Amino acid sequence: MDTFNRLHEEASFTPIVVLTGLDNKEMAYGAQDYLFKGDLSGNLLVRALRYGIERCRLMQDLKKSKEYSELIFRGTLQCYI
Repeated sequence: MDTFNRLHEEASFTPIVVLTGLDNKEMAYGAQDYLFKGDLSGNLLVRALRYGIERCRLMQDLKKSKEYSELIFRGTLQCYI
């Protein structure tokens, strides 16, 4: 968990998929997805990786959109001050 937490803090927009021997969803809190070793298959791994990558892209797009909206709002607000 220490490694996961450090990676998550340092590279927050890097997709993280946790592969665990414990069937416990709480172990992967903050990850894009998690896989249980007992249920691992090629198709499931591909799906988890695609989901993780797409979710990270969407989060980055959302952050950029929010920043852009804030810039527009600040610019509009300054026009009325």
